[in-house]
Amino acid sequence: MDVIAELTGVNDNFQLELTNARTALNSARNLGASREELSALEQARDVALAEAAQLTRDLSTAQSALDSNNATIAELTRGNDRLLGDFDASELALAAALASQAAALDGAGMT
Repeated sequence: MDVIAELTGVNDNFQLELTNARTALNSARNLGASREELSALEQARDVALAEAAQLTRDLSTAQSALDSNNATIAELTRGNDRLLGDFDASELALAAALASQAAALDGAGMT
């Protein structure tokens, strides 16, 4: 009976070690999966960072184009203002010339 008790104790110890080994194996598998998941997340992060950097460059390019367009609009507005001023001056000169001509015709009795 002594041998049976001893073998039962050894069997119990083996069962406990087997359970511990299975637990350790499952933990190792989970850790491996976690590493794979972490690697996938790191790759996704790297892609997102690259996309963000590209968007920053695109935004900078768009801002430069906008600044250039604003400068062009300002230059065109100044040119338009000068032309309007020239047009107003031409209208006044034409009105004065027509008035002078009308006065000359009146003075000559041609009206």
